[in-house]
Amino acid sequence: MGEIVGTIIPETTTPGAKTLKVHQFAMRMINDCYGEPAQTLLTQGLRLVDATAQQTYTKPFVDCDTSQRMDVLTKLASSTDRLENHLPT
Repeated sequence: MGEIVGTIIPETTTPGAKTLKVHQFAMRMINDCYGEPAQTLLTQGLRLVDATAQQTYTKPFVDCDTSQRMDVLTKLASSTDRLENHLPT
């Protein structure tokens, strides 16, 4: 999750989302404010991000460079398929 937020809001002359621990805040809110279905959906979505990176670049999302990470996130954002159609078995 940290790598995803850091890709969306990177470090520039100001701290990026990862440095500001946005991912920790988001996880806290999800765990405290949402039920198990939403938490499960998030976990599945994170697995899908990694699976898409593996399929596209043959490496985990965290090992991708910035342009590869953006490509993975853009592919997923523009997909019209439902999540369960993409999850590895």
